[in-house]
Amino acid sequence: MSKLEWATYNNEQVGYTVQYPTAFTLQNNSNGRDLILRHNGFPVIAINYTTREEAVSRDLWAGYEPAGDIELAGKAGKKYIYKHYDGPFYMRTFSYVIEHNNRFLALEFRIKNDSVDSLQQHILQSFSMAQ
Repeated sequence: MSKLEWATYNNEQVGYTVQYPTAFTLQNNSNGRDLILRHNGFPVIAINYTTREEAVSRDLWAGYEPAGDIELAGKAGKKYIYKHYDGPFYMRTFSYVIEHNNRFLALEFRIKNDSVDSLQQHILQSFSMAQ
């Protein structure tokens, strides 16, 4: 089995960096704020920088009750567990949400497990905000 290789993504517009496996492909949204990471074409991670209203309209975390408190990039926030629908299909989603510059920044994992795995934990721990 080959060793997992990591790359670093830096979003200067929003002000965060995150490590991700090089086997993932990146898809930036046209607004320059949002990012989807895909593995074998499947969206496995999303990073969304939105207002609460936009998150509700996109059926993201904001329409759900928080599952608990978290810390992401040294900032206190909330964890949400919900089903994100994309057409007739849904993806179970763990969303780690913090406030950043009067908006919300969410690191979201589309998962099948009951908790994040070691790869997702590495991504969570690598997530940092510009100083």
